[in-house]
Amino acid sequence: MVEAKQARDTDAIESYAKAFKLNAESPEANFNLARFQSLTGMTEKPKELLSERSGKVPRGALTYQDHALMLLRLRESGDAVLETCSTPLLKAAMAQDPGRAEPHYQLGNLRLRKGQIAKAFEEHQAPAKLEAKDPRVHYALSRVYRHLGQHEEASKEVSGPRNAQVRRRGSDRLLSRGAAKLTNVRG
Repeated sequence: MVEAKQARDTDAIESYAKAFKLNAESPEANFNLARFQSLTGMTEKPKELLSERSGKVPRGALTYQDHALMLLRLRESGDAVLETCSTPLLKAAMAQDPGRAEPHYQLGNLRLRKGQIAKAFEEHQAPAKLEAKDPRVHYALSRVYRHLGQHEEASKEVSGPRNAQVRRRGSDRLLSRGAAKLTNVRG
């Protein structure tokens, strides 16, 4: 199954690379080539495509959102500037479509990472209303409540049947951290 997905991604990259060669001025070909390259783990090629043609990116809420998510993924390769570049894109996505939960969620996570707790709380409230069934949203909101010292509210966010999946993932993370610590102690 993984091989099939990798083959589809490789095919997509080849297709967008051909489209890009046919029309290097096409914002869609440029952006989609960079997007699929970043999804497959490439970091330098998508950065080059996006920086060389920064004005040649399609417009629209979903594209702004996808562009920001791509930059956030690429940021994990160590380029902190990309995180800064993602913020205006997330704001543009929210301005064009205020009903999209993902830009609020991502911006809330950025705010929380920077220690801007009040702003993170504001951002995470919107997706909690827009995507009430998404367990990620309630987990993120619970993190904000914990930073605010409101542990009871934090527990409410991740309790109940709708968030059993979040609790399982959190337990799995704790177990894997504990196992890693044991390995480090023994190793």
